Amino acid sequence: VLLVEIVERATRIVGAERASIRILDADRKTLVATCRSGEPLYDAPQPFAMGEGLIGWVAQREEPLRLDDPEHDPRFVRREGAR
Repeated sequence: VLLVEIVERATRIVGAERASIRILDADRKTLVATCRSGEPLYDAPQPFAMGEGLIGWVAQREEPLRLDDPEHDPRFVRREGAR
């Protein structure tokens, strides 16, 4: 419940359409979605490897990232079934 509240508030604060909180798996190689806010891009949460896509880039570098048009960023990864 606390993570849901955090992601919902963060989404509102930065004016984002959607956001998710990801946690590394036990091997620290894969980011798995734990909760999300806003209209999801996928029906089911998609895991991302460290360094993969925008989410993996953020986790690997431990730096924040805010983009107005993420789908046109070269780091963006489009997966099958995305809306």
